[in-house]
Formats: sequence, C-alpha cells, structure tokens
Amino acid sequence: MRTPTRLALAVTLAAGFALALAPSAALADTSDFTFDSFDADYTLSREADGTATLQVVETIVARFPDFDQNRGIIRAIPDDYDGVPLNTQVISVVDENGDPVPYESAYSDGFVELALGSDDFVRGVQTYVITYAQQNVVRSFDDTASDEFYWDVNGTGWGQPFGRVSATVTLAPDVAAALTGNVACYVGAFGENEFCTIEDAGGIFTAAATDLAPAETLTVAIGFAPGTFLTPEPTPPPEPQEVPLWMHALSGGVGLASLSALAAAIVSRVRAGTSAKSRGAIVAQYSEPEGIDIVQSAHLVGRPASGIPAAVVRLAVRKNLRILAYAVDEGGAPYTLQYLGDDRADALDLALLDALFGTDRVAGALTPYGEYDSALAVSLDALSTSAASSLGASPPVAGSAGSCSPRSGCCRLSRSARSSCRRGCS
Repeated sequence: MRTPTRLALAVTLAAGFALALAPSAALADTSDFTFDSFDADYTLSREADGTATLQVVETIVARFPDFDQNRGIIRAIPDDYDGVPLNTQVISVVDENGDPVPYESAYSDGFVELALGSDDFVRGVQTYVITYAQQNVVRSFDDTASDEFYWDVNGTGWGQPFGRVSATVTLAPDVAAALTGNVACYVGAFGENEFCTIEDAGGIFTAAATDLAPAETLTVAIGFAPGTFLTPEPTPPPEPQEVPLWMHALSGGVGLASLSALAAAIVSRVRAGTSAKSRGAIVAQYSEPEGIDIVQSAHLVGRPASGIPAAVVRLAVRKNLRILAYAVDEGGAPYTLQYLGDDRADALDLALLDALFGTDRVAGALTPYGEYDSALAVSLDALSTSAASSLGASPPVAGSAGSCSPRSGCCRLSRSARSSCRRGCS
C-alpha cells in the first residue's frame, strides 16, 4: 500500500487551487471560524461493465462567530482523477433536519464548486449534508499490482481546523469479495505519513482522526485484486486526419474535460462575505431563441461547423448522454459517448441520438468517438444541411428574446434575479 507521498502532484495542485480562490486581504476575517466535524459516508460498488461507482454523503458541521461575517461555505468537489472524469452528480444539500439548504453550483478548473447558503448571514453552528455520486474513483497501480480506492476525506485545502474527521466505506458484496487485505489510514499535512487506525467490520471500513489543524487531512486506502474495476487511462487524441469540422470542434470540447489532474484530494474554501462578488468571474448563460434549434442558430451566426458539437454537448447537459474522455475498449477510439435516455429530448435531440446510437438504443449503450466514421459523418452533415434549408421558410426576427447576454448584468443581481436570467431574458 502506497504512502501519502504518492499524492505529491495531486495535493500540490489542490493547494494551488485553494490559494487561487482565497479571499482578499480585506475579506480575510471570513476565514476566522472552525469546523466541529467532517463525517463522510462512502458506498463503493461497480456497474455491469466494471466501472467504479461511489455514493457519498458528507456531513459538515461549521461553527461561525456570533456576528455577521459569513453567509456559508464553498465546497469544491473534484471532478477529475488522473485525467479521468469522475462524472460528479450532486443529488442534494440539506441541513441536520433534512430541510433543503440553498446552493449554487459551478464548474471551475476540474471542480464542481458548490456555494452553500443564501444571501443571509449565518451564525453559530451550521450543518451541511451533501449527497453526490461519482464514477471512476478507483485507480490501478503497477507498483502494488492492485486496484486501489485511495481517497483524501476532507482534503488539504481548508484554512480551518477540524475537531473530528471520519470516514465510513461500505463495499458492495461483490466488491468486498475482491479485497486483498491491504488497507491503510493516514493523517496529516501534505508530505506527512503518520498512520492511523482503520477497522474492517465485514466489508465496512471505518477510520477517524481528531484535532486536525488547517491543511491536514484524513486519507484511506483499500486494495482490491487487479482487474476488479474498469480503470480507464487517459488516451491521447488520434493522429490528425481528414475529418469534418464538426468532429474537430467536438473533439476539442471533450478533450478539455481531461486536463485537470487530481488524486481524490477534495478541496474547499471559505465562502467570502458577498455571494456574487466573491466568485470573481461572470459565467455567461446562452440558449437558442424560441422556435429555432441550436443547429439553426449556428447557421444564423455564420458558424455552421459549431452546430452539431453544440447540440451534442447540450445532450450531455440534459443528461441524454455522457461524454467519456477515454476509450472503453482497449485499442478503440480515444473518446466514448454513453446513451442515458430520451427525457426532455426535442426533435433535433432525437435525430442526433438516432444518428449516434441507432433507433433501437438502450440505456447504457456505448459508441466510440474520435476516429472518422463516414456513415456517422453523412448522417450528421444531413442534419446540418436540413437545418440550414429550413431557415429559408422561417427567417429569424431581429432582436428575438430568449438568450441572456453576458453584458446583461445578471450575475450582479440577487439570487432570484440571477435564476430568472438563466431561464431566459425578456
């Protein structure tokens, strides 16, 4: 079993992320609070194809000062592990009574960033229970000849101490049957290798540490027989070849998903005194005008090659498909698309799904992407051509409503106003 020094690259990147997002000197007092506890409950299982799946429930208890200083915290959850996407899906955020906690989510530098709380100040003890799911959380290591779940629980990016950090890892029965017996627990800052106790109660592992200083974390490591999980490795893109412009554009888009490297170090930072200004960035929201689909819109703005890639990405956003930045089959195309379902799909979406997965598709179906496919190219080019032709009968109206301009100032408004802006400008 490896030691924490194997996390050198990951934790260095994590610390850099926390520093980059740190509050300015004028807002440094917002860091002046503590955490009573951070308890993480993990359930590790695997899908039919061997993909590792992790269900996570984090219970974080913060103790804020008894005056108006903080509005909540920002929790940054990694969405990338050694260049492989974790496909993080946030399920809920509630308090200790199960009541919903307001939050906003954004994707930033390989992290799903959750701003927990409203525009109101919070005082005293506050509990945040975050439930989310991830995939591809197990890595295969040649030096130990095993698959390993190697996970930092609270991460090294906090500027506050923790009274207690604990982890409970429950294994699905078929996963528990593949255990090698190699388990370990570590506690401390980056570069330290102090061991702690990890207990096994029939496939349920528990570990805990108390009085952790800022930038200290609890780490658990559990070994499995090699080949227990599908552990995809990032695959470089293929050699340049003659392909349609839409394929170049989509390849570049999905390639961005694999740039960030992190080995399960979950990083968080303090949420600054103001909700919107603390982000330091304005995220533009776009949508096609009402009555005109996204491929037609691409032709209208003189960028027809962007229409199909944009439509495919929209399918991913709507959870109709998943874009995997790796090859599922050894020696296959460098990227893979996975079909999830037809929910909320419009006519264009269904036509794209037919072209990508066929009319008899079933949930979970995979199709390779990244190598030129003449049949697929013909189908998608036909969709683009049809979209262009349809505009002759229904020309667009100048100044149509339905898209939010990045200059509209939505991000400077209140939470409710920003939400309304995201649904479309009037």
